[in-house]
Amino acid sequence: MLDLSPEKLTMLLAVGLVVLGPEKLPAAARTMAHAMVRARRLATTLTGPIDEALGQTLGADRGAPGEPTPIESLRRRASEPAQAVRDVVADLRSTIASHPRPAAAAPAVPDPSGE
Repeated sequence: MLDLSPEKLTMLLAVGLVVLGPEKLPAAARTMAHAMVRARRLATTLTGPIDEALGQTLGADRGAPGEPTPIESLRRRASEPAQAVRDVVADLRSTIASHPRPAAAAPAVPDPSGE
């Protein structure tokens, strides 16, 4: 939850000792520890049912052992249009590369209005 290195923890204790004093520091540390325990319990209480429901849903969607998972089938379906675009781009590049370049600029098309 909190990523405290030993150096950071020592600094926090030193600041707490200076700010709170030696009489109030143990009580403040105890209160902080109880608050962290309550926060962890609350997080577990909130995420537990969600994790369980997702596990049941994904477990039911798996199907037979040889069948792809829903995520794999979504990835496959999403990659099909991308591959089609890559194929069209490659085809256009080969078509453009196979056409000879014009030797000189083409003559301008006459203006139909006569001006």
